[in-house]
Amino acid sequence: MLNEWITSADGTLIYLYYYDVKNPKAVLQFAHGMGEHAGRYHDFFTFLQSKGIRVVANDHRGHGKTGEKMGVMGFYPGATVRKTPTSKQGESQVV
Repeated sequence: MLNEWITSADGTLIYLYYYDVKNPKAVLQFAHGMGEHAGRYHDFFTFLQSKGIRVVANDHRGHGKTGEKMGVMGFYPGATVRKTPTSKQGESQVV
């Protein structure tokens, strides 16, 4: 497992979890739910990794290590849907 910080398009530091395998059967981009963080799923990610699945996950803004770094946990002021672009909007940066 590799953990690292990546920088989003607006400069926010996002905590990334990366469980790599050589020649993966599949790649899973994991999105955690409300009120939790991706670190909770370490055992599950390790299991998937042992089955040849590459897993990539991150702690969303206001959650887990990303929230700790921001100094804001859970809901945060100024949050809008417009700050979370999707591919339907033609945005290449999703984080």
